Amino acid sequence: MRAAPSCPRDAPYSEWPVHRLPSVTMRIHELRPISVEIAAPQALVFEMAAATGGVLPGSPPHSSEVLERDGDTLLVLYRTPAVVTELVMLERVRLHPPDRIEYEVLEGPMEHVRETLAFDMVEPHLTLVRYGGTVGSNRAVVGGLIARWVAVPAYDRFMRRQLRALKLAAEARAVRSRRYGRPDAA
Repeated sequence: MRAAPSCPRDAPYSEWPVHRLPSVTMRIHELRPISVEIAAPQALVFEMAAATGGVLPGSPPHSSEVLERDGDTLLVLYRTPAVVTELVMLERVRLHPPDRIEYEVLEGPMEHVRETLAFDMVEPHLTLVRYGGTVGSNRAVVGGLIARWVAVPAYDRFMRRQLRALKLAAEARAVRSRRYGRPDAA
């Protein structure tokens, strides 16, 4: 595991300042927005999306480990297989139940990654999940090209699979659930 950067020991890691600030030369690219309707209550969909440590059936291979939790702010280590190696990202995850989850990469292959999952209640048992974010790099032309032509499509593929898996799992759980079950699912 990587050593944590130095900071005052009395502050939790999740509150440490981010040392990589966007520079004037950083090129920021929008991630492709994705929306999916899930036939399940907003609270259930949020709860399943916010769960870390597990992998939904059908989701892309990855693992996550919560290193620290301070209320609704988590420090999470994500590992995802890549073509030749494994991508490791240290992320600050902010939970805003039941409406939104914000992700900010503190350490990883790109200098700037911010993502958001928003959960909108359309009806009591229908939730619209919206995904979006930005990626960027300070590495002159090459970093901008990598962000645009490698990172953006990779995030798009990963999140489409992840949201499809969330949809299937949340809808199945809503049907079985006593707490979140549909009134007509008897």
